[in-house]
Amino acid sequence: MLYDLNIAWSPSTSTAELERTLRFSSQLGYNVVALNHTLDAPLPSQIPNPIPQFPSQQTSTSTSTSTSTPQTENRQQQRIPTVLRRLTVNFSDPSQNQQLPKAAQAYDILALRPQTEKAFQAACLTVSATEVSIISLDLTTRLPFHLRPKPCMAAVARGLRFEVAYGRALRPDADARARANFAGNVVQLVRATRGRGLVLSSEAHGAMSLRGPADVVNLLAVWGLPTDRGMEALGVTRGAWW
Repeated sequence: MLYDLNIAWSPSTSTAELERTLRFSSQLGYNVVALNHTLDAPLPSQIPNPIPQFPSQQTSTSTSTSTSTPQTENRQQQRIPTVLRRLTVNFSDPSQNQQLPKAAQAYDILALRPQTEKAFQAACLTVSATEVSIISLDLTTRLPFHLRPKPCMAAVARGLRFEVAYGRALRPDADARARANFAGNVVQLVRATRGRGLVLSSEAHGAMSLRGPADVVNLLAVWGLPTDRGMEALGVTRGAWW
């Protein structure tokens, strides 16, 4: 199974563009994707989930004949992966996290994106690993904290995963500084986690931002993530995570 657990979604995302992205992700080989909605903490007391739901697919082909027809080929082209719904919460202070249990109930996957050293330590060491699955970092920025082995390995031991989202570094508007930050932060994260407990995702805002699994693994190998760890981070050797 291949996973891309971060395809960006917002209320302004058009249905046509969203379906185009989902179909292309299937063509690239991804079996499961997550549409990601991002909010800033503190969360409201009521947490609706505005991400559209999709049928559990896949489109079945005709069992009456083994001969390919234009109709069956068209159905195959329309396939989309299994779609999960994810919330990522930007937070700076652990005291802002009282609504995380409600958020975990409303979404399939809950991720935290810490903005400060205090928030990062809380994400690694104290947040509930039964509610939060992923620690997401914008690796194209200069992080306001160091990726040290002790908190990172503690998070991995508790069952959390660190997200490496390559899409921001590959966007046409990403400058040399952003790409340099991404490379340096990936190297630090791989060292701090020993390549364990990582999730590779696109954070794609459209079909053109997606990359095939082999391309993603080769890209991360340049910065020290072994190929087997890269395949594991795409879900190949872990089976169904969620």
